[in-house]
Amino acid sequence: MGVTQNPPKNRKEHRLLRKPERLWAHYCFALVIVLCLIVASYIQNRGMVERGLLAAEAIQSSNEQVLIIQNIVTISDEVVRAGATDLTNFDNAVLGFETIYAQMLATQRRSQLFDDDIFSRTSRCIRKSRHS
Repeated sequence: MGVTQNPPKNRKEHRLLRKPERLWAHYCFALVIVLCLIVASYIQNRGMVERGLLAAEAIQSSNEQVLIIQNIVTISDEVVRAGATDLTNFDNAVLGFETIYAQMLATQRRSQLFDDDIFSRTSRCIRKSRHS
């Protein structure tokens, strides 16, 4: 009694079954493609995470600088309103503002309206302090 095999149903099966040693090559090729896709997605994801961290750091730095500038302008307004004759704190606040604003201009691009608003408040405070 001989063992009978079922004949292949289509041409592709016939080709693969005719040379079964090629079947492992197809599996290896498919495995290599899957591994390449995994590595490519990992590299792309890592790049996006790095860009996101850089953007978050820049935003946080910019927000901190804006808050410091707002505090300096508020302090200088209070000094001018109080009519203080000792303007040492005010001068330090203006110098700090100029330093921080120069750093901010070097790292961030701002709109002209934002620049005009900050500079108008500061120049108004300086004029008031000099006329007092």
